[in-house]
Amino acid sequence: MAGVTLCLLSAARGEMLNKCYPDMAKERFDYIDIARGLGILMVVWAHIAANNATVGFIYTFHMPLFFFISGMMFNRERYNGFYGFALKRLKRLFVPYVLYSIASWIIWVAFNYVTHRQVESYFMPLLQTILAQGSGQFFVYNSPLWFVPCLFAVEIMYFFLSRFSSIVILVISILISLLSITFEHVWGEDYLYMLPWNFDAAMMALPFYAVGNIICRRWSLAEIKSFVMAHKAVMIVICFLITALIYWSLDVFGSPSMGYSYYHDERIFHIRAILGSAMTIVLSVFIEAIPGRIIDYIKWLGRVSLDVMCTHVPLKGVLIVIIAIILGVSTDDVSSSLTYALLVFTLTMIIDSVIVWLIKLGTVRVSK
Repeated sequence: MAGVTLCLLSAARGEMLNKCYPDMAKERFDYIDIARGLGILMVVWAHIAANNATVGFIYTFHMPLFFFISGMMFNRERYNGFYGFALKRLKRLFVPYVLYSIASWIIWVAFNYVTHRQVESYFMPLLQTILAQGSGQFFVYNSPLWFVPCLFAVEIMYFFLSRFSSIVILVISILISLLSITFEHVWGEDYLYMLPWNFDAAMMALPFYAVGNIICRRWSLAEIKSFVMAHKAVMIVICFLITALIYWSLDVFGSPSMGYSYYHDERIFHIRAILGSAMTIVLSVFIEAIPGRIIDYIKWLGRVSLDVMCTHVPLKGVLIVIIAIILGVSTDDVSSSLTYALLVFTLTMIIDSVIVWLIKLGTVRVSK
């Protein structure tokens, strides 16, 4: 049954990509799914291993990576005008957003009630599901949900930009991100709560989406793959250099958090994120050539990355509490210990994969 479901998911995904890029009708480019899979693994790990040395590195590019890839997959010609585009994206993004929001809010309320935790308001976070202001700061029940309305806002902006030349798109995208930085410096943190749908973060994310799409305007996915494979040694060296540069930059510029609109130093934020995203794409091309079930699993994670994004935080929170009780330690001890964090990460990925698989299986059966 699992195999049938994966085949159905793969076929659906393939149909979508083929419509976006003509050359994909002849060949699948699994490295895109692998890049998303690696991205979601980094997201889950970063939300568990709070004090691990790798987390600061991951935060420099793990969320920009998803905007970057989404930009690579955008093709204006696929949609019949703005209305058709907005309707399809609303269906694709906001239906799961609403369902996962309600489900995770119910879990959060039940968990806090059972554990007698002090909560200022049970209903204000649910209201923020509609307003989606202040990036992830009000999503106390499931912080990664900020990404969904933010991506939708980015895509709406980019749809109108996409009619222009690549240079014009890049310049306008940069200016919009600079405008967001200016607003935050003028109004301070209050600015984050002025705009709905996490539009403050969307303005900062727009350049990532734009760069991803501009690259695929110039080179097809097949050409990108061929170039990387034809220059393996150079690409590996570049990846090592990017890794070293980002780690070095952490001491100088710190680590950002798009989910909380905290960029530490905006001068370096976009540069590091684009370098890290490009590095992940290159590594994914190499990984695609490796056979094995683990690689197949990473591909599958990439195809269901939105579902994993929306479901892993409530699950990992419960697991951390359970493990802390069993071991007789605090929840902070679990997050700060590499051994315990790896245990929570492994259990989270196993259980969450089963949950998402069941959700997708149910979706396939309902669609029939």
